[in-house]
Amino acid sequence: MESDRNIKRRFGLTRDQYNEKLKNQNYVCAICDQPETAVDGRTGTIKSLAVDHCHKYKGIRKLLCGRCNTTLGKVDDSTELLQSMINYLKKHGE
Repeated sequence: MESDRNIKRRFGLTRDQYNEKLKNQNYVCAICDQPETAVDGRTGTIKSLAVDHCHKYKGIRKLLCGRCNTTLGKVDDSTELLQSMINYLKKHGE
């Protein structure tokens, strides 16, 4: 779990605010609706959901699992690229 200090410094959220977001999302990722499953290699525990934020406007969005958060980062939040990927999968069989 990311430290309270890191959450405050990086995102401006207190632990209580993070926990409230988590509760409001029923403790699952805002995209895939699944709990986090990634394991922290250092501690051997399940990681916390990541605080997703807009890199352009710096605003906090929702909490995401590592897979969804990383995917958005890899495509630079491009809805066009994500749509092209969806079209590709549909064309070539999911």
